[in-house]
Amino acid sequence: IGKGLAPGGGNLQEKDVNLAIGNFARAYLEADPNIKVYYTRQDDTYVSLQARTDIGNKVEADFFVSIHNNANESSSISGSETLYFKDADRPGLNSVELARILQNRIVAALGLFNRGVKDDNGLFILRNSDMPAIILEEGFVTNVNDSKKLGDPIYQDAIAKAIYEGIVETFAKYPTGR
Repeated sequence: IGKGLAPGGGNLQEKDVNLAIGNFARAYLEADPNIKVYYTRQDDTYVSLQARTDIGNKVEADFFVSIHNNANESSSISGSETLYFKDADRPGLNSVELARILQNRIVAALGLFNRGVKDDNGLFILRNSDMPAIILEEGFVTNVNDSKKLGDPIYQDAIAKAIYEGIVETFAKYPTGR
């Protein structure tokens, strides 16, 4: 669960929204006996990018999903996008396909403007994960409309449910046999 510090509309902080969405997602994920989840953080403490990556690599996770929200100098920018590390030659599930599945679930569930999936090899977590890894950017805390939605617990829960459903879809398409 990302810990971005970008302030949004009013007192909304990305780190708080990320944690809330992660906590809602935890309820869905832990209720599913077919899914084993490892967290990089479960409370408002800072965890370095290296430590986050190390957690995923150490447990040999099937994939790494990092929950974030976006920010931009322009308050008119809005919508959802998912970032991935280009590993299309990986057999089976790769980051591009994982990004597409979760991005489509989030956009469909929430009716967000779809900013698409984007290759971003410069981001530490994506570059240093030994498994398919993505960063979900569910909205812009700097956009008034996105920010209002992101601050709403009902909306946060809807994002979490879409993430859960995307993870279930991913395992259905790419079973691990674990």
